[in-house]
Amino acid sequence: MSQEKSPRNLYQAWTDVKSRRTPKGEFQFLVQGLGREGEQMPSSAQTEADQSLACGRLLDLGIVAGEVLVVQLRAAWSEPIYIEVQGAQFALRRTEAECIFGRDLSDLSTATEERK
Repeated sequence: MSQEKSPRNLYQAWTDVKSRRTPKGEFQFLVQGLGREGEQMPSSAQTEADQSLACGRLLDLGIVAGEVLVVQLRAAWSEPIYIEVQGAQFALRRTEAECIFGRDLSDLSTATEERK
């Protein structure tokens, strides 16, 4: 039986799912919070001001705790990361994706199926 993973940032989830080459080309990510994980800054943010700007933009886009994002796997490199929020599509920079913490819902559905 697998255990639920602790929240991680969207960029980490995106790279993990992309490496598994999901045939559907997308996954769902449940947002549990924005900002830092403890006191750790996103690796690509140069300053705290960079992170504040990135996280502020996410709030403007409607990305808040409890929101489910549909994340596309179509970027060839590490950026941009394409997401859909409430029917609107956006492209995120890595710094912004590292500010979004939550869970990959495909991980949770896999765990549920294993329990059955």
